[in-house]
Amino acid sequence: MTRSAVLERLRRAYIVDESGCWLWTRSVQTAGYGQILVEGRRWLAHRLIYTLLVGEIPEGMVVDHVCRTRRCVNPAHLQVVTVKQNCEHRAGSTSGGSGVRGVTRDRRTGRWLAQVKHNRVSHFVGRFDRLEDAALAVASKRRELFTNSLADKAA
Repeated sequence: MTRSAVLERLRRAYIVDESGCWLWTRSVQTAGYGQILVEGRRWLAHRLIYTLLVGEIPEGMVVDHVCRTRRCVNPAHLQVVTVKQNCEHRAGSTSGGSGVRGVTRDRRTGRWLAQVKHNRVSHFVGRFDRLEDAALAVASKRRELFTNSLADKAA
């Protein structure tokens, strides 16, 4: 199959939403990534589109969704990063009751406990009376430790 034929097939496999994401509408893995079979090889759709429209993905690198939408195949929403950087960009859990990654309520004191995990090490940031102060503190710590915390760079 020619490159242009593959690109035409890919163009028919997604829709553009209001955020500018190109949402994959065909087969999707259980993890939520689009997939496609081309000449007997199974591809993740975002990796194939990146390769065809932007360029080769260097050995050991991964393609990160800047928009955090796994079905998105818009090359403008994709970046090549290391596995470490991809992990740093993950949304992370907000299950501590605060809705803020890295901030939980300290049941004993009622204050907000802020900590950041990096390379499997937990970094204590502090205890705060205000959720907003704890959120700013964890974002600042992630900017210090991480090389790819896009959400925190914007904060």
